[in-house]
Amino acid sequence: MLTKSHPWSPLAIVSQCVPWVIEDTKNFTVDSWEALRCNEAGQSVYTKTVDVLKHFDHEINEVLSGIQIPEGTYKRAQIVLLIGADVAMKMGDPNICTPSEIHDILGGYGAFIVERPAQVDIERALGPLRKFDKIWVVRSSYNDISSLGSETKYEKEKAC
Repeated sequence: MLTKSHPWSPLAIVSQCVPWVIEDTKNFTVDSWEALRCNEAGQSVYTKTVDVLKHFDHEINEVLSGIQIPEGTYKRAQIVLLIGADVAMKMGDPNICTPSEIHDILGGYGAFIVERPAQVDIERALGPLRKFDKIWVVRSSYNDISSLGSETKYEKEKAC
């Protein structure tokens, strides 16, 4: 199972998003479902990626009836994971993600994989995942930005 330690609490992350959504309520919303999940002791719990994808699929396609198209009718939304090639590389490691988890994520939903040439060779990252047809590579000339790296930089700047 792929887990990631995080310097900020889930609720802190959601609270950072809210001001942006308030400025543009027409195009953005914040779904705090994952951040609010807790165990019996009230502690935040890890949520598997496939469970997050299932949640969004349900909320968008069942609760909201999909995406409204110009004719006024609704069309089912394709829920897709967006990850960096570094994460894709980890997903391909059977010691990190089980084959059934990978099948559920990439076989059922799919992924946009952002190339990160400074961090990992895209062909090597895609190797074990090639059997899935719902993978789209987002090419880049140089992209060493990651959410964790940005947060760490922010914390360092805030401490100064």
